[in-house]
Amino acid sequence: MNRIGKNGVVYSSNFSEVGPVDNLIAYWPLDGHLQDYSNYDSTLTNSGASVATGVNGKQCYNFSSGDEMYVLAADFAPAITTKISVSMWINQTSASGYDTLLHGNTTGAWTSAFWLATNGTTEMRWSVDNNSSTYDFVHGMTLGTWNHVAATYDGTLGAGENHSKVYINGVSKYEFINNKGTINSLSGVNIGKDGVASYPYIGSIQDVRIYNDVLTPAEIEILANRFDSNVSDGARSQLANTAWYTFGEFKE
Repeated sequence: MNRIGKNGVVYSSNFSEVGPVDNLIAYWPLDGHLQDYSNYDSTLTNSGASVATGVNGKQCYNFSSGDEMYVLAADFAPAITTKISVSMWINQTSASGYDTLLHGNTTGAWTSAFWLATNGTTEMRWSVDNNSSTYDFVHGMTLGTWNHVAATYDGTLGAGENHSKVYINGVSKYEFINNKGTINSLSGVNIGKDGVASYPYIGSIQDVRIYNDVLTPAEIEILANRFDSNVSDGARSQLANTAWYTFGEFKE
């Protein structure tokens, strides 16, 4: 099985750039395959999504209403307790109410472990253990265009601190306080539709990642620049002093 080992070694020639790998617990490139390239091998089950052309000519998956990908808790070994970061590329082509990008399910309740979704054509929600509209914000993206979306939660408690952040195309877009502390236990992870009330997404998704830590702004900038042909490998590496691996070959 091709994957990134815990020692940072990449055992694959299927992708050209990986980006930050520390604390990476799920990495689904969605490059025509469903496998998880992290060390945990949480392979997705696909229900309806089709292979399409994605960012910069690479492959992705297209979701029509009701399509989804998921992995059950029994097949998702890594723990997420107090910190999380998620990252993905999206090209939403239609919007209607809440449309799920990524959902961490909890057993027998609507309260999610985490939920990243758009709301209509203008808003987005990032919530951890709470689905209040308090966490909706204007994202500034346009339907039919590719955008990089990343969100973090630092798991700390205390008044006056920004515990959740959302980035659009590498730029911090929204920060807010979410004093939830420990993240609820997962009963599975869904892409393109949540595991409770549906809320389906219509459009394409590519390069989905979950980290059990808080990515820095520089690391998120790296991920947002991965498919920009005008950014060199050296420039990416210098952004956060992060090692890059190309076609199984170590690069700094």
